[in-house]
Amino acid sequence: MTSPSDQTVQLKTGEATYLRSGAQDKMPVLLLNGGGLDCASLSWKYSMPELAQSYSVIAPNWPGYGWSTSVGSHYQIKGLAVWLTDFLEAL
Repeated sequence: MTSPSDQTVQLKTGEATYLRSGAQDKMPVLLLNGGGLDCASLSWKYSMPELAQSYSVIAPNWPGYGWSTSVGSHYQIKGLAVWLTDFLEAL
């Protein structure tokens, strides 16, 4: 099994942290965790190693979770969609 590694990418709104696992030449899978006190490592710690055997797995921490920079009060769906688009473009 492949252990997830912590990664960071710079976005317009600050740093975004995420977990990455598996070979980058494999088909990518994006895992999005829920809200509340959740973070990528909590949500996906058991699933990522299994998925990484067949896929390149990416699990971002939403803004304000994990070590990702908070974006203030922009936690509505539209703001999170913009953040996720920026995250994917940065990768």
